[in-house]
Amino acid sequence: MINKEVDIEFINKNLLQTNVTFVTGSFDILHPGHIDFLAQAKSIEPQNKLLVAVLSDDQIKRRKGKSRPIFPLHARITSLSNLEVVDYVLAWKQEWEELREFVVKLKPKILVVGENDPGLENKRKIMQSLGGTVHELQRKNKYSTTYILEKLSHTI
Repeated sequence: MINKEVDIEFINKNLLQTNVTFVTGSFDILHPGHIDFLAQAKSIEPQNKLLVAVLSDDQIKRRKGKSRPIFPLHARITSLSNLEVVDYVLAWKQEWEELREFVVKLKPKILVVGENDPGLENKRKIMQSLGGTVHELQRKNKYSTTYILEKLSHTI
């Protein structure tokens, strides 16, 4: 098994001032929608390092309900680490609000978000102030963890 998990200390020593494409998410049940999203993110600037910040179990529980996540953080990191397009995986255990400070320090060249991201305008302002760009990717298929869970609930 491949482990591409890094911590903030590694990022501070190795990734600041480099070309990074940054993505955040839950990545709870890894599915074709996630894989397509990450492949698209990497393809924007293939030479950039793709850093994926994965939300902690507690953050997902607060955002999506007590029945989530389905898979614990270490399992989600393992899954993401084994995708060729992903260069580094960061377990985001800090509060969600601290992510902005992290992005400002990291100064990624590209921040990739999914369609209809509720904080899109704020993210654009932050990235513009850093000299970077935000890419909003449109979903190319119907897959989402919520869709999969709903489909399973109707078949059991």
